[in-house]
Amino acid sequence: MTAVVETNPMESMKSVLTQCQHSTQGHGKLLKEMEKVYDNMQFDDFWSDLQHLMKFPMVKFEREPVVERTITFLANAIVYFSKKENKVETGSKPEKKEGEEEEEEEEEVLDFTQCLLLNKVFDFILASHDCSSRAIRYRCCQLVTKLLTGIGDALLDDSVWSRLSAAMLMRIKDTIPVVREQAVLALARLQDPIDEECLVTAAYLFHLAHDSYAGVRRAILVSLAPSAVSFQAILDRTKDINETVRSQAFNVISEKVNIRALSVAQRLELAQNGLEDKSVAVKKICTNRLFQTWLRACDGDLLELLRSVDVVTSLETCEGMIASLYLQFPVDELDDAETLLKCLSIIGETLTLKKLSLKAPTIEMLLENIILPCIPNEFNEVRNQALKCLSLCCLNSKDTALQYLNIFLQACHIEMEVDEVKVTALKAIFDILLVFGLELFESTSSSSESMSESQNNNSQGSMYQFNQSCSSVLSESKLDTQNLEESTLADESTKGNSGSKLMLALLCKHLDSEVCEIRTVAAEGLAKLLLSGRIVASKVLTRLILLWFNPVSEDDHHLRCCLGTFLPVFASESMVNQELLADSFLPVVKILSNAPASSPLSKVNISNVCDLLIELTRPQILNFTFQKPENPNHERIATQICNEILSNPNSFIVRSLGRVLNYLDLPKDNETNLKDLQTLCTQMMEVSR
Repeated sequence: MTAVVETNPMESMKSVLTQCQHSTQGHGKLLKEMEKVYDNMQFDDFWSDLQHLMKFPMVKFEREPVVERTITFLANAIVYFSKKENKVETGSKPEKKEGEEEEEEEEEVLDFTQCLLLNKVFDFILASHDCSSRAIRYRCCQLVTKLLTGIGDALLDDSVWSRLSAAMLMRIKDTIPVVREQAVLALARLQDPIDEECLVTAAYLFHLAHDSYAGVRRAILVSLAPSAVSFQAILDRTKDINETVRSQAFNVISEKVNIRALSVAQRLELAQNGLEDKSVAVKKICTNRLFQTWLRACDGDLLELLRSVDVVTSLETCEGMIASLYLQFPVDELDDAETLLKCLSIIGETLTLKKLSLKAPTIEMLLENIILPCIPNEFNEVRNQALKCLSLCCLNSKDTALQYLNIFLQACHIEMEVDEVKVTALKAIFDILLVFGLELFESTSSSSESMSESQNNNSQGSMYQFNQSCSSVLSESKLDTQNLEESTLADESTKGNSGSKLMLALLCKHLDSEVCEIRTVAAEGLAKLLLSGRIVASKVLTRLILLWFNPVSEDDHHLRCCLGTFLPVFASESMVNQELLADSFLPVVKILSNAPASSPLSKVNISNVCDLLIELTRPQILNFTFQKPENPNHERIATQICNEILSNPNSFIVRSLGRVLNYLDLPKDNETNLKDLQTLCTQMMEVSR
């Protein structure tokens, strides 16, 4: 904005008033320029020039932006100069005594009774408000409104106050509607709600009931202070013929009138008028503002709100009010993460109750309406909790487990998925295996195509974009784990069952995970499957033994503790378990001996591993029920060691294997096996020469 050129004062004031018409953003800077002119002039000269310049915008009746900005600037400038001259602080600030708290500063009260500029302006307005020009009458009322709003609670001379009231009461009877509207706004500061004989209040009530111009009635609703005298008139305006007046009436009641100040009949009348209004805008204000205000006054308690109205005699009105309140809660708001987590937590805790048996239709309803839609949720916590609830549902029914097993498989193998969700999905798979057995995966593999198609239709394309069958998931995983399957899972428990072998390969793959928690869950789950007899796989046992001795797992105390407890318990359960340990002896030793120098397994002491496996296969650690005098496991180990030494006599593990032979407990009554071992030992002696 260009600076005001310093010429004569009149030219400076003209320049300021010209520039203030462009935008209200520069009014602050222009006010400072006007202040310089005000400070450098005699008051009479300043007032004479200002009065002359004020007449130009006051003769414009049209509400053009440039005129409105000029009137606003003039009112702000007059209030600013008046405050600058007459600002006083009433009351002296008491001195603080030692040990006393500091008192709050008293509010400053402005006294405009002796303000020359403001009084001159009011005199000018009072002398002009009865002019024949409708524009001047309108602008006079507008200036009074802006000036009284600007000075706030300041003190005015009683005579000025009375003259302003009389003048605006005359203008409220003006023949021009917009003049009456501005007069109503100007009288807002001049009313006394406590005085039952207040002339302003009486004029308000009269025009509120009889004025034909809707703008006047609406302005009165904005300005009228609610009281025992005026409230019924405000309430009647909720049935006004004009939509904006009715809307304003509901606004005023919701903002200024507490529900406790209304009688039951008045509450019902308001609710009925709002709900039955033909205007959508009025209904919206009634429900979004009035009913919400009432609900907040009842601390958000709908029952308390119903108690505040007569439900018995006005059931339909109360039903409509409650229904409108419920409609204000959009579905998106009820689908926020916090709400979904609460719902899923309640479902999860309910499904874990042993005494509570949910029927299949109930579980199906929970799955379709809450659990399954939450699985593709963008929030990790919601997805994780949804998988937990889904796993609990699967544990209640084999058919449910068959139907939704693929979701857990996909969650485990999505690279972009967070570790927390992968852990939950992995735990769910192990839980399903423990309950229903490994045969479940073979059933799923054989019928995956039909199941995945129905799954895709029911879930409407959600659930991790679940449009692929279980067979495709297994096929993709097979490419990643075919070497693992060949080297790890060809055991008796999975012969002829490619789906089970492949599933075990997928689970064993997680033993090599870089994430400590995933690795621990996989090891713990496989250990439980072995201990429960769900799988009989010496190669899986080999992986667990190697993981326990692997230096990488040294910092994983939970994993070490789990496997350290599992191995002795597993060995003591049955002869079959000891046979699995015996079968895993030589593979463990060979893997450790063939480990490259860069592998952490190369640092493992093979002798310690051999000693542990020998101790775990002794018959003495078996439970009393399974103990037998003979120990075929050590015979099997001895035979394997001898054959390995004969096959690779130059291997550097020959010495460790030979040392193990001295610690084996061989039965003395089995002469045939002893002769065979003697023959093998003789052959080893010949090879070593």
